Amino acid sequence: MDLKEFLNKVENINIDFDSILKTVAQSIDTEIIIRFDKEIDPQGRQWVGISYRKENGDLRDSVSGNAKILRDTGNMYRSFTKSITGKTLTIGNSANYFAKHQLGKGLIHQRQMLDTEGENKNEQLAIKEAIEKGFYEEIKSLF
Repeated sequence: MDLKEFLNKVENINIDFDSILKTVAQSIDTEIIIRFDKEIDPQGRQWVGISYRKENGDLRDSVSGNAKILRDTGNMYRSFTKSITGKTLTIGNSANYFAKHQLGKGLIHQRQMLDTEGENKNEQLAIKEAIEKGFYEEIKSLF
């Protein structure tokens, strides 16, 4: 097959973006689980410790390492959502207080769970590999 013929075939490739994006979503799920387990943000920085109210109502940081941050009820941990529409993957969280923790609002410390800046190297590599594999499978089918 000469280059012109190859380029014509490549131009007409039907990439299975749904499959690629499902693989990407699984990779992001794995990263989120790791962040909750290690209590770290996407850049690997430790989340701010747990605070609780003393009997007089003052906030006090917890020094007992037993309680897991953001896992009191497990609601936020279980509330991550994924949707694929065309070539777009959307990751979100249905807990109404998620944004307050993700961004840090008011008295709530920022504890990032999603990499909104694209700085997590593991996540970037997993996404890149999923896309490359999807394209490779389609190109391989041309031969």
